[in-house]
Amino acid sequence: YNILSEIREQPDGQCRVAKKRRDEINPGDKFVAYMSGNNAGVYAFGTITSVPEPNSKGKHQSKYLLGEDRYE
Repeated sequence: YNILSEIREQPDGQCRVAKKRRDEINPGDKFVAYMSGNNAGVYAFGTITSVPEPNSKGKHQSKYLLGEDRYE
C-alpha cells in the first residue's frame, strides 16, 4: 500500500483501515502513519474524528494498492 501517495493526494483526510481492526477504532483515538522498508519512518500523526465506514467512494483509493486488497 502506497501510504505516502495517499497522504499527499487525499485532501479529505480519509485513509484505509484493515477490516479486522475497524471495531477497535473510535473518535478521539490517536494514530501514527508509518512505513517500513527503504523509506521507513513516521509520516503522519493525528486524531480519529469519526468511526470507520466502508468506502463510500467506491474504488477511488485502489490506485494506492501494491498487492492484495485486504482493506475494503
